[in-house]
Amino acid sequence: MNHLHNANLDPSLPNCWQCEHFAISWDMQRPYSCRIMGFKSKALPSTEVFKADGQACQCFYPKKPQTLQHPQASLKPNQPAVKPLTVKPVGARSWLV
Repeated sequence: MNHLHNANLDPSLPNCWQCEHFAISWDMQRPYSCRIMGFKSKALPSTEVFKADGQACQCFYPKKPQTLQHPQASLKPNQPAVKPLTVKPVGARSWLV
């Protein structure tokens, strides 16, 4: 499936791939979905809205930029990175061998 041809139809239309409400559907016949408008389509939702209404999508909301954070960035200075594993034996054997 080539989604780029839909985005290049009209540069004035919002790019659904950058919208907070855009989703990929499980339906192979209608793979693109708009959560806020509640529909699935074969083309990008902004293209379908333009075909139906003649206007650009009014529900476009840009995605928030994702910031990558190191897992240990939230640790306090004296806090160990990994908790030590404690194994309590059960009877004569431990469950971990």
